[in-house]
Amino acid sequence: TPLAVLQSTLRSLRNEKMSVSKAEPVMLEQISRISQQIGYYLHRASMRGSGVLLSRELHPVAPLLDNLISALNKVYQRKGVNISMDISPEISFVGEQNDFVEVMGNVLDNACKYCLEFVEISARQTDDHLHIFVEDDGPGIPHSKRSLVFDRGQRADALRPGQGVGLAVAREITEQYAGQIIASDSLLGGARMEVVFGRQHPTQKEE
Repeated sequence: TPLAVLQSTLRSLRNEKMSVSKAEPVMLEQISRISQQIGYYLHRASMRGSGVLLSRELHPVAPLLDNLISALNKVYQRKGVNISMDISPEISFVGEQNDFVEVMGNVLDNACKYCLEFVEISARQTDDHLHIFVEDDGPGIPHSKRSLVFDRGQRADALRPGQGVGLAVAREITEQYAGQIIASDSLLGGARMEVVFGRQHPTQKEE
C-alpha cells in the first residue's frame, strides 16, 4: 500500500493536481512505512516456522483501519471508492500490529480493486476470536474460485493488475493466529471476506 500511495502521489504531481509542498510529507511518510515494512518482513522471515507470535500487545482496531482507509482513499482517489466502517471502539486486536495491518491492508486493497464503488467494514469479538468483515459491491468471487484466490499466483480475475500473492500472505498470517479467511457472498452484491484472528486473549500463553 505505501508503494501504491507513492505512485498515486507521483501521478498527481505529474498532472499538476498536487503541489510539491503538499506531496512531500505524504511521500516521506510512505517511505518511512516502507522502511518499517522491510524490517517487519525480515523479522517475520527469521521467526517463520517457530509458531510463536511476535507480540501479544493490545491494539484498538478502529484506528488501525482508519489509517488503512486513509491510505487506500489516496490510492483509489480516481476510482472514487467509498469505504465505510462500523466498528465499536472497544474492539481490539491482540498480536503484532504489523500482522494486522498486513492482513487487512491486503484484504481491503482487494475489495477496493474489485468493487464498483462501495466497501463496508464491520467486526465482532468473542473471548478468543476477532472477526472482521469486508464487503464490496463488485462482481463477487465464483464458488469455484473461492479457495483458489488464497493460493499464491492465483486471482479471481486474470485481467486485473497484481501478482496474486496478497490474499495468500494474508491467509498465512491469520493461520499463525489459529485463524482463517472465509470468502462468501455479500448483501452488497459482491464478495464478503471474513477475516478471523484466533489467540486473542491478552494473557494467553504460547504453546
